[in-house]
Amino acid sequence: MKLFILLMSVQMVVMAQSNYADSFLRIGTSARTISLGQAVVAMHGHPQSYLYNPSGSALSEKSIFSVLAVNQFSLADYYSFSVTRPFAGETVFGLHGVGLLIDHILERPDIHGISDLETRRDTIRALVSEGFSSFSNRETAWTLTIAKLFQYNIDLGWQTNQIPLKCPVGVNIRYIQKSLHELNGRGIGFDAGGIVQVPLSEVLSMSNMGLLTFGGSVTNIVGTKIFWSSQKEDLIPMRFIWGASYQQDLVFVPITAEFFYQANQRLEEEEKFGLELAVLEKIYLRYGKDESGQHGGVGFEFILFRKNIDLGYSFLSHDLGKAHRFDFTIVLN
Repeated sequence: MKLFILLMSVQMVVMAQSNYADSFLRIGTSARTISLGQAVVAMHGHPQSYLYNPSGSALSEKSIFSVLAVNQFSLADYYSFSVTRPFAGETVFGLHGVGLLIDHILERPDIHGISDLETRRDTIRALVSEGFSSFSNRETAWTLTIAKLFQYNIDLGWQTNQIPLKCPVGVNIRYIQKSLHELNGRGIGFDAGGIVQVPLSEVLSMSNMGLLTFGGSVTNIVGTKIFWSSQKEDLIPMRFIWGASYQQDLVFVPITAEFFYQANQRLEEEEKFGLELAVLEKIYLRYGKDESGQHGGVGFEFILFRKNIDLGYSFLSHDLGKAHRFDFTIVLN
């Protein structure tokens, strides 16, 4: 009984997706990725997809800083921030942090063993008059991302021109820290991933055929263990993730559409889909679907003080309530 309220709260915050130790990492790191159902393993040039594929940020040529703050169903506070910067040799470094806080979890002592009704009544009255003590659940993760872009020109034989391919690869090194009441847990995990980006216009020798991207990653390589001060261990199992995206400029209208798909071997029901419409590359309309439900969102990009600013918003309607997410991104030249 003592931990019942806590376990229910944690489960609700992660939208009852699973009981895995990495559930707080799958809430989302930006309004854009959340709006797209987090089908982002093949997303290119957006560093907030690092949790699913660390290689995507290698396709960004500029420094990027972003923050996300969420009050999840009025039950928990969740935050995320990310800093990425390109260096020489088409290499990108990123530092990312996420955190989840569930505060004021009430301790309710077990009175089931008190058989005498009057004693039980007096115990309940005393607890109500004196108030319940409370504790917190905190989960944080710090991730260092290293990604590098490789470019190749492939001769398919029947083409007069070679096909240019972009093939970034990346790795994550993650430190996880948790506290639950009087217990503390820590662990270190590793991810690796890659992307292959194919310009279909070059492959098919036809104009305006779009950009096809394949992505794959292995998260929590060989499993990530969380070692608790109680001598217990939690295991975050290794997971293989794969997916694709297709970007296409629409004819006669200034809109670019991009479709996203993602799946993994760990849970069959975790198929994710996303769609983004970019209007004049300034206004972004987004829709996504995953195992938790349907998501929607918008984004606005503008220039302020000579800096590219991106404001994002995502929305989720859930049985527990409505969740609104806002993020703020600065792109530095």
